[in-house]
Amino acid sequence: MAEGMKYGPNGAVWGIMQSALIFPFIVGVLCFAQPLTYPSFAGIIFLTVALIFFALAKNGESQVTDIKQSWRFYALLSFTMIAIQQSLFTIPSYMEEGREISSIVRALSTSSGTFLGVFITFAYDGIRNTEKWLESFTSLKKPLFYIYVFGLQFFSLIFAYTLLYPGVDIMAENGAGSVSYPLMVGSCIVSFSLYTIW
Repeated sequence: MAEGMKYGPNGAVWGIMQSALIFPFIVGVLCFAQPLTYPSFAGIIFLTVALIFFALAKNGESQVTDIKQSWRFYALLSFTMIAIQQSLFTIPSYMEEGREISSIVRALSTSSGTFLGVFITFAYDGIRNTEKWLESFTSLKKPLFYIYVFGLQFFSLIFAYTLLYPGVDIMAENGAGSVSYPLMVGSCIVSFSLYTIW
């Protein structure tokens, strides 16, 4: 995502990546007998059209010849990874065993997975580019770095524990689990797009 935003328009990259919310819904319909209603089907169509419009965004990419410098390449890669992650993220709420696991355990597990992913990326960068790794390592010495990480993690954990996981469970129990995460992320796409315009 960061690479895509470096080469392309932030709002478009974010919108494409977050549009992977189609997949948890499709998993719910195909694997857990969630109803595919007319409004839900219309939502998939609208989201697909939005994806096309996001992909049409331009920012002077005509000078780019290497696909790895194309923001669309990175946006598509992020889209695919997020599709898998979000689908796995919502599956436990469809299962009785999953709903018995407390919200705090799931919230901490998600954060631990994120931390592990960052650590692996950090180590990989060190192998690939020592100078970049040393630059990243220097940021670990700055207090602002820890304030930033704590701020993000604090709100993420609090809202995951009090709203997200209990909300997904309640909606899944009432046959609407497939729309819970898309609804949340959809609001995020709209708000971030407005933010980038502002």
